[in-house]
Amino acid sequence: MMLGTSEDENPTFPASDSYFTVTKKSCSAIYRDEIYNIIDTPGIYATDVPNEEILKEIALTIQKFAYGIKAILFVILAGRSSPEQVHMINTIKRFFMEEHFRCMILVFSKCRKKQTLNPGYFRKTYWNETIEAFINSIGNRWGISPDIDIFSPGDHVYEQRLKELQYHITSMSAIQLSQTTKKFKEEKKILQEKYNDLNDKYNEEKNQHQIIVENLKRDIEGIEDKYTKNIQQLENQISDIKQRHQTEIKFKEQQISLLKHMHQFQKM
Repeated sequence: MMLGTSEDENPTFPASDSYFTVTKKSCSAIYRDEIYNIIDTPGIYATDVPNEEILKEIALTIQKFAYGIKAILFVILAGRSSPEQVHMINTIKRFFMEEHFRCMILVFSKCRKKQTLNPGYFRKTYWNETIEAFINSIGNRWGISPDIDIFSPGDHVYEQRLKELQYHITSMSAIQLSQTTKKFKEEKKILQEKYNDLNDKYNEEKNQHQIIVENLKRDIEGIEDKYTKNIQQLENQISDIKQRHQTEIKFKEQQISLLKHMHQFQKM
């Protein structure tokens, strides 16, 4: 809508090594004779990629614009439930720095007809404390994206809502992110050091556990060998006892047989 193109025109193409699609230069938006290069990201909730992964990519991409950035537009559905709003806002606050909030605009999509016709009514009936506090923290910059199923391009309300968003964008000064980039690198270094420490600790504990497991395995094998030998000895003893008993039985049988023969001889 901001580019004035349709979905059929396919104004975006995939950027390498990124979750994003970046607009072609020929489709850059022009407001007040200024050309804006636009980076389009997938919706935070409309993707299989975890929200935090998306926001990390957005934050890293912002750092690349050393020449400055004009505006960051976060689009949320007006019908989203409060828990999702709180989660999204807290996640944004965690991944973005105070410097970024000076160029941020919150945009509501899928608003009903009455809400789009009267933004004041929308603010009064829909906003909760979480939304209001967040919008105040970004300088009260917000707008409504008109629903094309209700308002067609060229319609007065459609154009008015877009002009309000364009005004927010053009009225802001581009911020330079050199300090942000420096801070990001410093925080990245600290996080990397923490990761390395945790990884070393994990590997150390893993090695200790491996040693314990190996010792237990040797103990178990020793116990198994001991019991195997004992069982073999018992089996040998049982076999010897059986053999002795069989020999004694045969001897007894021979004695009985001999006594029988002697008894018969005596009768004769």
